[in-house]
Formats: sequence, C-alpha cells, structure tokens
Amino acid sequence: MPPYTFLEPSWESTGNSQHPNYNVALGEQLIHDVYYALRNGPNWNETLLIITYDEHGGCYDHVAPPLGAVPPDNSAGEDGFDFTRFGVRVPTVLVSPLIVAGTVFRVAANSVPLDHTSILKTVEQRWNLPALTARDAAAPGVGAVLTLTTPRTDDPLQGVTVPVATATNPAAHEPSHLQQVYAELVSRLPVSDQGGGMHHEMPVLHTNEEYRAYTTARVAAWKASKGKHA
Repeated sequence: MPPYTFLEPSWESTGNSQHPNYNVALGEQLIHDVYYALRNGPNWNETLLIITYDEHGGCYDHVAPPLGAVPPDNSAGEDGFDFTRFGVRVPTVLVSPLIVAGTVFRVAANSVPLDHTSILKTVEQRWNLPALTARDAAAPGVGAVLTLTTPRTDDPLQGVTVPVATATNPAAHEPSHLQQVYAELVSRLPVSDQGGGMHHEMPVLHTNEEYRAYTTARVAAWKASKGKHA
C-alpha cells in the first residue's frame, strides 16, 4: 500500500456505505475486513487507521455546532454561508497498536475543535506538506494520540462476530441518491453517441443495476475515447 490510502465504500443501494435505507451491516463487514487486512499486513505496527463519517446519521445531538471556525478562504458558500461555524458532530475511530487501549482523544478546551480537516493536518504534519487552505492550517492534528513506543499485540476484535441482516431489504434494488447524482455527472462526459455526435441524452433508469451498468459503460467509453485521442 502507498504511505497514505483513502478508502471509500460502495455507494450503491447494495453497497457497504452504511447509508439507510440499505443494509448497514455490510458496512460493519467492510470495517472488519479492512482492520484485519491491515493487522495481518507487514506494516501494521506503523499504521493509523482512521474510520470517520461525512454525516451524523440524522441523530439528535444536544451539542450545537460551535462558532469560531476558520474559513478556508474568502469565498462564500451556498446562501452566503461564511464557513465560520463547525458542522454537526460525527463519530471518528482511531485504530493503531500505538494507541493506549480505551483512549478517548480530545484537544484542550480552548483549542480549535477537531474536525474533518484534522485528518488533512495530520497528513501534512506527518509528511511535512503545506496546508491546502486556512481551515486545515488552523486545525489540530491527531498524531498526538500515538503515545506508545512498543506496539500492542492484543486484538480488540477477537471473538467479535460481524452482524448480518436477516430480513429482506425492500429498497435493495432502488438506486441511491449518490448513484443518481453520479449518473447525471457521467452523462455530461464528452463521449459521442452511436450516431457519432457529441450530444447525449441520459436514458431513463430505474434500478440499482441499471444505474450501475450505465455509469460503468459511460466511464469506460470516456476512458476509451481519451485513449484514442492521446
């Protein structure tokens, strides 16, 4: 593996992204499999696995998103949002044999809160890279959680059974919102249709399988066209 790897789940309705209303147990299996792939690999003693989410799952949180965030730049967001407020809290799990068991990692009370850009900051600190924006420049990293000099050898997941969904999912064949967005985006790729023209009308798609087949074929055609003109 490269020194830094970013792994995304499958966003399909039959995938393992843990998005409802699909089978969230498949996401548990993904986390389990990634953990053991790393643990059984040659570089486990020098590895930090970060498991995080882009949303809070719609669950109620009694802690309001704090103010005082550093905007990434001078650009305004949707509806004039100025990016001076942090988002809702999301779960993040840090996994490494160099972390003391049961650690709850926090920053000082008067510090900038941990957020997604803390992952960027950790990468920048690890490999001495410049910040991408003012937001990650101001963020705290998570490297301080690695306090052990001798790697642990215990296996916290030993004996853990990954949950399996037993009921039939009525939404298994319905396309996810991300699939619909992705299909719309790939429909705009500069690929000629069978008639030779560049105009393309996205077909009417209904099922998860139809969206998968369309996006796969469309991207493959785009890659092939780039190869022809390279």
